[in-house]
Amino acid sequence: MRLSKEFYAICVKSRVDFISSIRSLPAHNRGMILSTSTLDRCLPLVTTWSDRRGAVLIEFAIVAPIFLMLMCGTLTYGGWIGLAHAVQQSANEGARAAIGGLDPDERADLARSRAMAAIRGYDVDPARVLIAVAEDGATLSVSVDYDATDDPRLALKLIPLPSTLIVRRSVVSLSGL
Repeated sequence: MRLSKEFYAICVKSRVDFISSIRSLPAHNRGMILSTSTLDRCLPLVTTWSDRRGAVLIEFAIVAPIFLMLMCGTLTYGGWIGLAHAVQQSANEGARAAIGGLDPDERADLARSRAMAAIRGYDVDPARVLIAVAEDGATLSVSVDYDATDDPRLALKLIPLPSTLIVRRSVVSLSGL
């Protein structure tokens, strides 16, 4: 017993429309629907094309890794930017404090102590900080280096990480002193 193309097209519709579409068939095709073998052949077509139960799982499997990478990137680079900001601000504070010194040694001591105090306020490990002060007579340069190798803010290693050595510098003019 062979079914017409018209009948297969109707079978592909959703289950709700299936019963109502039987009534729209010509009279010579309605008799075939009463046999169970015809329904057994037609119902798998209806369930295959209209069953959407696994679609959400497939969509989640596609979107979840991308979303996870974006979240890890946001957290990692946000932490790195926060660390770079803390290092830059401590260099700025050291350079500002150094202006009050009368000689190069006093300026270097003021810069180091103020930069170290500033870095402690940003939840950065002071043992990993290196502060260098250089003066050439016209300008004073404060350089703060931070080794963020084991910093917990850079612990998510699902994406390529920025440099773990953060180096920032601040320069102040000494010409008016």
